[in-house]
Amino acid sequence: MLFNKKLHYIMLLSYGLIGGPSFSTMKIIPSSYLTTYTHDNLLVLDAKDSFTLPHRFRATSMPISQEKRELYLKTHRMLPSFKGYKELKVSGSAQFSRKNILAALPSMQGKVYIIDLRQESHGFLNGAAISWYGERNWANKGQKDSFINNLEISLFQQLMSLQKTSVCNFQKISNNHLCKRVSYSSIEIKTAETEEKLIKSLGLEYLRFPVLDRWRPDDKVINQFVNFIKTLPEGAWLHFHCRGGSGRTTTFLVMYDIIRNGRHVKFNDIIARHALSGVKNLQEISYLEDDKWATKGALKRLAILEKFYDYVQDPEGYAARSWLEWLILKKAEFTSQEF
Repeated sequence: MLFNKKLHYIMLLSYGLIGGPSFSTMKIIPSSYLTTYTHDNLLVLDAKDSFTLPHRFRATSMPISQEKRELYLKTHRMLPSFKGYKELKVSGSAQFSRKNILAALPSMQGKVYIIDLRQESHGFLNGAAISWYGERNWANKGQKDSFINNLEISLFQQLMSLQKTSVCNFQKISNNHLCKRVSYSSIEIKTAETEEKLIKSLGLEYLRFPVLDRWRPDDKVINQFVNFIKTLPEGAWLHFHCRGGSGRTTTFLVMYDIIRNGRHVKFNDIIARHALSGVKNLQEISYLEDDKWATKGALKRLAILEKFYDYVQDPEGYAARSWLEWLILKKAEFTSQEF
């Protein structure tokens, strides 16, 4: 009965029969800053608005395919432990559109929390997912969370003041960071909204833990995440996403798994089981001559996950104090933004 009500509500939303709150028109960021920002950072399409599962969607309740199991066993003697895995009640994906997340909701049980891991400015245009893409996808590097949130609101206010806008097909961006002319689409603007506004209009919970693309979460963000998990109600479902559904999403899926199961499941097994269910093995790091910064980011990410595993296993760690308090206790320092 509950499932039928949820499905009925989803169908009403997908056809636009239930709407969200009206969009505020209050100006927050100076127009001169917005002009420079939108000139330097391409407006790109992240996901078309179709009633299909988000790209790279996976949930711990879903079985691992036989093909992936057989491929894994070609290089390993046995499958990793899946103890506690199915009970996690989590899922992950790439950035979703409005209809994408509606299509995914029946796979989620209980109170649903959408966990946004993107630091870059993003949201929805006519239901499709869009973002402003800068060099390395680091357009908001160094900015405070409050500024990024205000910037997004102002960017979408600006879009709503226009009749049309041009959006680039992300896959067609060249190495010199220019969108090919044939890859632009002119779109008539009907709705434009931040992710927080969209998610809350669907009756879901929304939290953001902003992380640079292809980098590790900084210690402040990890601390906020730990504090959030400690207050999470029983039976809640967490859906993590970044832009591509690979690095940042897998990182937080692993961190959550470590919190729940790290005291009785080996670190390598936790990494391996999320690689089997997803798209990325965080222990397999390739050296990229043209993207040395990304290789460094991957190494930093793995190092912080190993340290996070130690934090959860330590009796003086997760059970007793916050992440930042534990780092001070152990006199450990991990610089998250060096490159």
